[in-house]
Amino acid sequence: MPGQILPPNEHISRYCKPTSLDADMNISAASFYLRTLDGEIEECVSVDWLEIHKKNNIQDNLVESVKAIRKRMKGLNNNGKIAVLEVGTIHRKLKEGRKSAIIQQLKNSHCGIYYRSEYLESAKILADECITRIDPVSNF
Repeated sequence: MPGQILPPNEHISRYCKPTSLDADMNISAASFYLRTLDGEIEECVSVDWLEIHKKNNIQDNLVESVKAIRKRMKGLNNNGKIAVLEVGTIHRKLKEGRKSAIIQQLKNSHCGIYYRSEYLESAKILADECITRIDPVSNF
């Protein structure tokens, strides 16, 4: 885990691909699951740090965040969603559920959610209790 731990008053965004959405196209726990790549479970859930973009407001930071995600992923499906979460809310809600996670900078605005406990339950808490804003990818 290479970079700084994000402060509690900061925000992160997560691209939620259409296949991770539920039948009604809502963000579900699957949007925050660790993926299995080549038989190995990844270390963290990839997110983007909004405030590092240093724009005047959360909307402008979110626009820059989606640009960064789009560049890292080499494109996004317009049927996907962008979820915004506050770091402090994540820590508080996970603690209430006796779970924990570290949200740490990887490179530039790219960050990772490192679950410190069983991740399926933690992913459900993030999806159900921590999202402060949802936007369709097509808005960007």
